[in-house]
This record gives sequence, C-alpha cells and structure tokens, in this order.
Amino acid sequence: MRHEIRNDAAVVLGWASALKATDPESERIVSRIEAAGEHIVELTESVGTMVESLEEPQTELVPIELVAVVEEEIDRLEARHGDCTVTFDRPEGTVSVRADRFLNVVVRNVLTNAVVHGDEEETITVNVSRAADGRAELTVSDGGPGLSESDRRRATERGYTTDEEGIGVGLYLVRTFVDRYGGSLTIESDPEQGPGTTVRIRLESER
Repeated sequence: MRHEIRNDAAVVLGWASALKATDPESERIVSRIEAAGEHIVELTESVGTMVESLEEPQTELVPIELVAVVEEEIDRLEARHGDCTVTFDRPEGTVSVRADRFLNVVVRNVLTNAVVHGDEEETITVNVSRAADGRAELTVSDGGPGLSESDRRRATERGYTTDEEGIGVGLYLVRTFVDRYGGSLTIESDPEQGPGTTVRIRLESER
C-alpha cells in the first residue's frame, strides 16, 4: 500500500512540476498542490516506519555516527524542500551514539517538522555537540511562530497536531525511538519571548 501511495504521489508531483503559473493566484495553487504531494510522501514514510518498528522485535543498539546521519538527512531535506536554508554547526571529530537503523528517521522527522511548522524564509539551525552530562546532543531550531505551553506539552502525543489539516505523527515517532534509545527529548519555545522553536535530543554516546 505504501508503494502504491508513493507512486501516485510521484505522479501528482510530476504533473504539478509541469504546470506554469501565470499569476500570483495560480502560483499559490500550484504551490499548494506540490506541498500536499510532498506531505503525502513524508506522512507515508513516517507511518511505514512506525509499522516496521512495531512488527520487528526490539533491535540491538549499536554505535552510529550521529554527524554523518545528520549530514545525510540535511542533504535529503534540501533536495526535497529546495527553498529551505540549513546551517549545520558540526563538532570536531566524531560523535557516536547508541541507536539502531531508525536513527535516520528520527533526524529526518525533526528536520521536516522544522520546515513544515517554521518560517520558510528563516534559516533552520542544526547543532551537534556533547552536553555537560557527556551525552550527545542534537538541536534543531526554526524561525516559526513558536508553540504555546500547552502545545509543547502535547506535541509528542500520538495524533496531536497544531495544524488543522495535518495528522500528528512526526514528533510522536521521534519520541518513541528516543525513548527506545534511552535518550531525552525536550521542546523549547516561548512566543512571548520571540519566534522560533528548538527541539533538543540527547542520546547516550559511545566513548
């Protein structure tokens, strides 16, 4: 089913790319079609990953190079969302964490969430470092309007979304795997202090 949905979404996106906007209104319509097609693909990937994780037994956690995963997913994000700008603050050396093959999905969903719910004209800032407790830390910050305290508390609940047209899957999926890795996930945002939201993930690191 996932394969068929992706194929149909590819047809939609292919025809949408062939449309030529002749005025602001038609440009807006084409943009909405493309955005909906991209959302179908991303949502299908997230749901597919969730099904896979539920069907297979608990996998063994192994050392994975976090910086390499982040770089791979930033390249993927920029290829899919051509208008987004990402600044990546890389640490010196390597930062290995204990995770499994779904770590790419974790990073991908956090980055995509920053694009979808942030301000497209702002730069997404990504940072990988070591926290004071020795764990590896990944932060992703956007320039969007920010989240209220209530939204921050519920953002990782299954099915919860601040978008009336969306289905909350991404951050719930992220939290599921971060918990599996023995890590922590926090969402920092205060609209009263200024725009922007930061997702902070800490994972057990390999010495």
